[in-house]
Formats: sequence, structure tokens, C-alpha cells
Amino acid sequence: MTGSRSYVAQCYVAQTKFKDAPPTAIDVFKDTHCSSKSGFNENVQDAIAKMEAFVAQPIEEGKDPKTPVEAVAHVLPKSTFLRKVGMQSTEMKRNLKAAAMNDRVHELESELEAEKMGSAGLRSQVADLQKQVEEQKGAARKNEEETEKIQGFLRSLFGNKFASGDAQQ
Repeated sequence: MTGSRSYVAQCYVAQTKFKDAPPTAIDVFKDTHCSSKSGFNENVQDAIAKMEAFVAQPIEEGKDPKTPVEAVAHVLPKSTFLRKVGMQSTEMKRNLKAAAMNDRVHELESELEAEKMGSAGLRSQVADLQKQVEEQKGAARKNEEETEKIQGFLRSLFGNKFASGDAQQ
């Protein structure tokens, strides 16, 4: 916790702690939310764990790695923390929202494309099945014609006997 210091003053003090590299948004969050008496409370510990897990997520192909600023913005979406410590402007926040919406649009477009491909596959299967049905109908017609020819031949051989036996059946 910053106590009576403002976030900006606390960030300045934190910069003296991190001499090798500037502090990340997560470092500033930790520094400004740590009590000298009791350390981090449960909510802060949970938020820090979520932020670190967000940054540690595997990088998707063709995308940039998650930054600590994005992690804080993701875990604390309604917080003004990043703006108050000077790590995010309102324009950056709008850009992050636009990027998130753009990602969602791309995700939905890829789902739609996958469904179209699936429906095209189903149409192909239906066409194949219709072709098989037509082939089976043709084979059945051919069998029926051959049966009629055989019956005609048997009638010519046996005459009425075959015809009367056929009528009895």
C-alpha cells in the first residue's frame, strides 16, 4: 500500500528499487499494494497470480507475447490503476478494447469458415449418397429387366404351365 504517497510518487520511489530495468506494470502493482506490516492481502495475491499466469500463457503463432500492462488491464478491467501510474492512456485503453474486439471478430470469422467447410463436406457426402442411390436404382431396374427376360424365356419354353404356375403364386 502506498500509505500517504500518491501512486506517481510511489512509482518514482519504485524506480530507484529497479536499477537494472524499469519496473513492469505488475512490479508497480505489487509495490503499491504491499503493506509493510502484513504483506499482500488475499485479493491482491489472487490478482498477482492471475497477472503472472496471463503473461506466462504460451504465445500463439503470429501474435505478440502478452505484456504486463495487458495482464493488469485484463485482470483489473475496470480499474484506473494503470492510468494513475502513467502506464496507460485512455487512448491505449480504447485501442486495447478495439484490439480485443478485432481478435473476437477474427475468431468468429474462423469459426464461420470452419462451419462452411463442414457444411461443404456434408453437401459432398449427400451428393455421393444420392449418386449411390441412383446407381442402386439403375441396378434394380436392370435386375428387373433381366428377370422379365428370364420369365419370358421360361414362358416360351414351358408355355402355359409356367404362366399358370406364375398366376398361382
